[in-house]
Amino acid sequence: DLYYQMVYQYSDDRVKHNEEDISGLYLINQLNPQKYLKTRKMYEENYSLTIDTSGNYTNLKEDDIVKEEIGFIAQDILKIPELKFCVTETTPYSLNYNNLFVLAIQAIKELKTEKDILQTSHDALQKDVTTLKHILQSKGIID
Repeated sequence: DLYYQMVYQYSDDRVKHNEEDISGLYLINQLNPQKYLKTRKMYEENYSLTIDTSGNYTNLKEDDIVKEEIGFIAQDILKIPELKFCVTETTPYSLNYNNLFVLAIQAIKELKTEKDILQTSHDALQKDVTTLKHILQSKGIID
């Protein structure tokens, strides 16, 4: 049914083909999260809304509504070749945030791997420092 299609996405390997590993950090570092005002009606790109002293927007189209959001700008995503497929080039453009969520999970995994490598290096250095300290103490060089 429609509810199921909206809430769940098929994730069965039998409908997925040509799988490739991705670099989450590399792609996430190209994203530019933004805070913005979003209208229901379309305006020119980079259109600035103006507010009067009462807090009302003075240059909205008739019956338009403004809400504050954070997210990404579809045109910016289109400039990233590996992520262009996340944008549906309808009017107005749509962005599949689910794909970007998966990038965040991959980036977390990559950061964990980097952290583990650094922790292992740190532990080895700590062991070397302790060994060196014992040697210097045994020779009477340090207390």
